[in-house]
Amino acid sequence: MKKLLFTLYALNYGAFFVFGQNSLPCAEKESFSPLPNHELVGCEDREFDSFTIYTQDAQGNRNPETKEGQKIVTQYRWKGNWDERPAKAMIFKNYQNAVEKLGGQLLYSGSAAYFFFERSGDKYWMEVNSDGSGDYQVTVVREEAMKQYVTWTAKEIQKAMTENGQVAFYGILFDTDQATLKPESEETLKEIAIYLRAYPQVKVYLVGHTDNTGTAAHNLSLSKKRAEAATQSLIQNHGVSEGQITPEGVGELSPIASNLSEEGKAKNRRVVMVLRL
Repeated sequence: MKKLLFTLYALNYGAFFVFGQNSLPCAEKESFSPLPNHELVGCEDREFDSFTIYTQDAQGNRNPETKEGQKIVTQYRWKGNWDERPAKAMIFKNYQNAVEKLGGQLLYSGSAAYFFFERSGDKYWMEVNSDGSGDYQVTVVREEAMKQYVTWTAKEIQKAMTENGQVAFYGILFDTDQATLKPESEETLKEIAIYLRAYPQVKVYLVGHTDNTGTAAHNLSLSKKRAEAATQSLIQNHGVSEGQITPEGVGELSPIASNLSEEGKAKNRRVVMVLRL
């Protein structure tokens, strides 16, 4: 019966696990040590994924929030006698105590328990779930932006600018709440520069956009500084003529998605190149 419940539990979550008793690749992915008399039997590591966690407001309502970043799932099997298996409450409380020692907190507890904690400046969101068999699963998301691998090519940029008069770029990335370009931005900036150098008669605005985190005044200033940073990189590092680009910023004033979700906010954080006549 216990093995059957464990199998159903794994199938219900739809995860692809690497099985092996305490194998090193899995053991290295644990955020916390397992409970006594448990063995690590599976893990899943995704460079970037989204995951829904739940928080509780002052009225006791459960509220979903989507978090994005590196997602690691570890799964543990109870090795002891069936009648001595730990209750879900015991499993949840153990993780709560461990999280609180780090200065973190319990966000919500129901059929699963949800936590938040920080380590070395990184933010972590965690779900602990159990089917009542003594087995349990831990899902941890380390919050971070996705590394952009797919970029616009200069040919695609030219086509979009001709047809639409603008192109939105998500591959121009910045440090959080800063106007410092991340190295991952280089591929996108290189393709923009190839397009602009090939069409020296074209003049454009480079417009920064933010989500609504922070004040409107701060976001307006930040968006302009980010556009300026991208513009300077194109001019100084990629040989684009200074007269071709005018940096501007509109802050949070032109969203293309709802700022009520993290997914929507991510869509609103962008740099748009707009044809300037």
